[in-house]
Amino acid sequence: MMKRLTVILAIIIIGATASHAQGISFEPGQNWGEVLSKAKTEHKYIFIDCYASWCGPCKAMAADIFPLKEVGEAYNKAFISIKMRMDLPQPPDSEDGNSINWIWYRNIKDIEEQYSINGYPAFMFLDPNGKPVHKVIGYLDKAAFIQLAADAQNPDKQYYTIVKNFRPNTLDTADEKGLIRLFANSDTALAGRIAQDYLTRIPTNQLNIRGTRYLMVQFQHIPAVLAIAENYIQKLPKADLPKEGNAYLIEALHKYPQFNAVAQAYIKDLSEKELYNKNVIEFVAHFTETTDDKKGFSLFYLHSARVNAVMGQKGYAEGEARRIITNTLVEPSIKTTKKVNITPNFDSLQNVVAKKYGAKYAKDLMYGPKMGWYQYLVFNKNQSKYWPNFIAAKIAAYQRFRIDTIYNADGGLNSICWAFFQHGTDKRQLLIAAGWMKEVNEKHPNYSTYIDTYACLLYKAGLVDFAIRTETLALQVEKKDSPNGQQFVYLQNTIDKMKKGEPIWDEKEYQ
Repeated sequence: MMKRLTVILAIIIIGATASHAQGISFEPGQNWGEVLSKAKTEHKYIFIDCYASWCGPCKAMAADIFPLKEVGEAYNKAFISIKMRMDLPQPPDSEDGNSINWIWYRNIKDIEEQYSINGYPAFMFLDPNGKPVHKVIGYLDKAAFIQLAADAQNPDKQYYTIVKNFRPNTLDTADEKGLIRLFANSDTALAGRIAQDYLTRIPTNQLNIRGTRYLMVQFQHIPAVLAIAENYIQKLPKADLPKEGNAYLIEALHKYPQFNAVAQAYIKDLSEKELYNKNVIEFVAHFTETTDDKKGFSLFYLHSARVNAVMGQKGYAEGEARRIITNTLVEPSIKTTKKVNITPNFDSLQNVVAKKYGAKYAKDLMYGPKMGWYQYLVFNKNQSKYWPNFIAAKIAAYQRFRIDTIYNADGGLNSICWAFFQHGTDKRQLLIAAGWMKEVNEKHPNYSTYIDTYACLLYKAGLVDFAIRTETLALQVEKKDSPNGQQFVYLQNTIDKMKKGEPIWDEKEYQ
């Protein structure tokens, strides 16, 4: 009996040790005083996981990062770790004011207010005496989160130490680059000051690096950073302006007159030979907004075949010409009708465009604005009676331009077709959408969400047996991936409703 008891105790001890080694060991209970006392006694820092119940990245950290053995090894030896749910509901008042839940709630609110917890997940670190030393906001992968444990104990990396002591020309620029990324979410002001110092001190040839250009865009609100970007652009050789990285910088900053002026001057001076280059055409397209931008508009409107040949894309030039004409003639008219709350006269608009740019352009131009108008009524004005109009306009546009099968099939088209299923009533329209989803599923045969959309469209269109077989296929796919998940349960319930002939869509009437 004694031997058996010894074995049991050994198993318990080994199991407890193994469990403790797997991931971060968070303190149970809700007593801030005990946490502070324990940290001081054990000479450990305090790590606080500040999370919200609705926060997806918080859940991902808890599920994927905190339980890792390597993470536990980095944190358990140096920190007293606790969790604080920042959106904890306020507890009922207690008569004596000593409710432990109420005290914990106040502790959370104090942490939130004192340390400006304004994003989640937020990771707070305090020294053994309870003094804040470090703060970082946002999801981190395993390597970054383990590095965070070291940074929190390093005065040269600690957020609050840097805030207090930061002076220009004192840190190594390599360290500054890392600190900018580290504090970009938790303190943009500090990150901006470090970025300004970094961009001022690095050699000019390093301004041409992708990450450096991104910093100039990210901190463009700082006058000194904007001046650095302007100086960099002004000194570029003309031929380098439309190159991908430089074009990105100019486009991102074109709201500032000095950058827009550089772009317009460059376009004005382009020779015909220089125009027909892929980077140049993309650059010109970005800075051609209306037909008043004559050189750019002429390029796309009058020389479409040559532009399409350079771009290797059928219809590229015509699409840009439609956009420019829409910006010039159509959008201003629609904005006016929105202000006075009347429906645009699309026939009249089409006639105006036809007189200036031809019947074909006029007809093609109306697809997008009609679709956009009814989308505005449905989503912005909540006028659900216009769902049939929106669906019809969307189908017409997709059938004309087929953008659904080019680049939007794997996500956006599924969302659109689901909306058609929820709100459509016309069997022909439902079958058209089902045809789109059939093409999507041929590309993605193992994605249950897409198969489900296809099945639901078939069911609402009246093809019940086909819909049940299709939904069963979605269930089989989901069973392989996540047999106990919510999607599996939903699919099973949907099949049951289909077999009973019950509605599976929103039954609300059009208003």
